[in-house]
Amino acid sequence: MELTKSAKGSISMIYKMYMDRQKSGVSKGVAARFESKERPNGISQDIPELKSAGLISTDVLGGIELKPQGIIYMENQTADTIKEWLSFFSKFIP
Repeated sequence: MELTKSAKGSISMIYKMYMDRQKSGVSKGVAARFESKERPNGISQDIPELKSAGLISTDVLGGIELKPQGIIYMENQTADTIKEWLSFFSKFIP
């Protein structure tokens, strides 16, 4: 699967938030859903690309859900790769 660097950073941030939620005891299903106000800052421009790739879904209120395909995609990345993507993503967040 080919994604832009920006989209890779966005999916990494979504996945990190998903994992953090699970670590705090939230169920997988709930941890994968983000209301519009809970979405990571700076991902808006990448939502269409991530949705088209099948990694997330969206709702009419602006919420997103990390789909199983997105979780699998991230689980198949090395920790160093994810850190690199997050580092790239953080350069663009105010």
